[in-house]
Amino acid sequence: MQRSAKIVAGLTAVIILVCAAGIISLWYAWHTRGVLDRAISNNVGEMMAAAELEIALLRQKGLLFSPYYTFG
Repeated sequence: MQRSAKIVAGLTAVIILVCAAGIISLWYAWHTRGVLDRAISNNVGEMMAAAELEIALLRQKGLLFSPYYTFG
């Protein structure tokens, strides 16, 4: 095998590895975004319920009062 053929083969292998790494990185980012979207959408209701409970407790203690303030 000639020297130039070895260089071309090596460069081709490097280019293939770089492209594969890029594709894997994009897939991982897409997958991670999906996981985070599901986690956030599942927990929004729980966070709203916790906030409503906190406001109700503050109103019970008399620390929060406004006749014009409504939550939710």
